[in-house]
Amino acid sequence: MPDDVKMSANSESEPEGGRYTGKLLARNTIYNLLGHISPLLVAFVTIPYLIKGMGIERFGVLAIAWMVIGYFSFFDMGVGRATTKFVSEYYARGYQQKLWGLVKASLILLSGFGIVAGIILAAITPRLVTDLLNIPDYLLSETLRSFYLLAASIPVALLIAGTRGVLESQQRFAVISAIRIPSSVATFLVPLMVLPFSRSLFPIIGMLVISRVITLIFYLYSCFKGLGGIGKKTGIEKGYFKQLLGFGGWLTVSNIIAPLLGNTDRFFIGAILTLSAVAYYATPFDVVNKLFIIPVGIMGVIFPAFSAFSAGEKERLDSLHRRTVNYILICVIPLVACIIVFAGPLLNIWLGPEFAAESATVLQLLAAGVLFSSVARAPFNAIQALGRADLTAKLFLFELPIYIGLLILVTKTFGIIGTAGLWLGRLAIELAILAAIYKKTAVVTRPKLNIVRLYIWLIGSITSSFLLSLITSLNLRIISFIAFIMVISMLIYMLLFDDYDRALLKEGLARFLPAKRKALEKT
Repeated sequence: MPDDVKMSANSESEPEGGRYTGKLLARNTIYNLLGHISPLLVAFVTIPYLIKGMGIERFGVLAIAWMVIGYFSFFDMGVGRATTKFVSEYYARGYQQKLWGLVKASLILLSGFGIVAGIILAAITPRLVTDLLNIPDYLLSETLRSFYLLAASIPVALLIAGTRGVLESQQRFAVISAIRIPSSVATFLVPLMVLPFSRSLFPIIGMLVISRVITLIFYLYSCFKGLGGIGKKTGIEKGYFKQLLGFGGWLTVSNIIAPLLGNTDRFFIGAILTLSAVAYYATPFDVVNKLFIIPVGIMGVIFPAFSAFSAGEKERLDSLHRRTVNYILICVIPLVACIIVFAGPLLNIWLGPEFAAESATVLQLLAAGVLFSSVARAPFNAIQALGRADLTAKLFLFELPIYIGLLILVTKTFGIIGTAGLWLGRLAIELAILAAIYKKTAVVTRPKLNIVRLYIWLIGSITSSFLLSLITSLNLRIISFIAFIMVISMLIYMLLFDDYDRALLKEGLARFLPAKRKALEKT
């Protein structure tokens, strides 16, 4: 490569190194979290109006349409995430001229997969709508036409994932959020805008598809603008396709197995126990599942940095891995502890005493599992960034039959509390295995994350939360919880954070204080 197109990965001296400074990653994490959280707030407000305006059955079809688009996104064969990884690596290695060729190859693959997925959905739509989904007769015609529109839009959805992956590798999360937030909000607002003119699904889905096309245009423009002019006329080498598909294939295996591991429990509860048991289990599961927004938001920013450091700076990757675990801990522990400590009262207020009696312990166990799973996202993503997506896929393949066998036995014997406990146990063991795989794969001289100390933190936090939940006086429980959070936050700050972490945290907090912010702006 000519020297004038190479980019240094060591231009700054901060611990994260180069273009992936701590300040940049922290700021982009906030942008990414806003992009994930904002649509949830809009959904919370708009869904009641949609149900009222469309009717429960028509809204149910719309919800299925949203789900179908999400499921068919698996047809990208992992190319979207592979694009993020390899573009990040190319930037780190200075292969800027090759970026255009890699991105072109990615978009060609995604277009092809999208067309195939669209044809498959269109082919199965008549059977899907008339036989499997139990659609009422008066909705059949508009549902069929709507699903054909959805089939045509799948290539657009996959191309959005690919172009967004390029922007993620460039750490342009402000741009991503500026596009993602309006696009996600449109998912809920567009149907509301159409309702005064028509309640039919076809125009509603049609306007949603148009909004996705507009979103793709913005992503394409931002993606190509960010790549610059260097290498624009670069051809597409066959090696790019092999590179993307080789990595993306194993990602696809993980993406297929992971939902099975996460959703099989409810299926077997329904098959072995009762539908009431499904409700008592699924409702708290849906509550704690929302907590994954935090680690997903964090890892969306960190994965490109992991990928860049995997190109030859594994010590920096390991340092960032440790910091990521610490940041997840300090963000997720207070939320998980709050759910465990107040599970009973919260469910009692929300759904009544009968539901609280059946689901409180389930909610506590599931929340504890979320803590282990959130932390596990760090080694999981680091392993994939190191190019070993096959290892995470093989782990899931190994887990699945064992978990299903135990799930049947435990659910029959102990009911939904046993199911929740098994889910917690699987995630706790999975974290240990992923940490061991990461340690072996990273091959760093002195790994900075002490797994034994990490488990002491996790188990200590969870055990303390369960003990606090036994306090009968609600007022005393609230006071004890506040004291616990203050102590645990202080201990994380003193024992897990280093000088750089503390300085970064102080600067971030100072920006919320007017006097401190003015002082920072002057400097």
